[in-house]
Amino acid sequence: PTPARFAAAIAAHDEAELEYPVEANEVFVRWSAEGFRRLEAAGIEFLAWPGRDDLARFVFSHCTTDEETAALCEAL
Repeated sequence: PTPARFAAAIAAHDEAELEYPVEANEVFVRWSAEGFRRLEAAGIEFLAWPGRDDLARFVFSHCTTDEETAALCEAL
């Protein structure tokens, strides 16, 4: 599944971490504000958690393609 693939990329990352275990289609990632800015610059869409610059939520749907997930993992 797509969220699990992204979660594995987070687990392998040197700096980013999962904030919570992945149990559904949302993945909460803790990382630096600079890291998230780089993802935004790469055209990756996600929700920065209100009031925190080190936490973001990524939401996957049944329409999320393998190619989109691969691009996200590569941009990470």
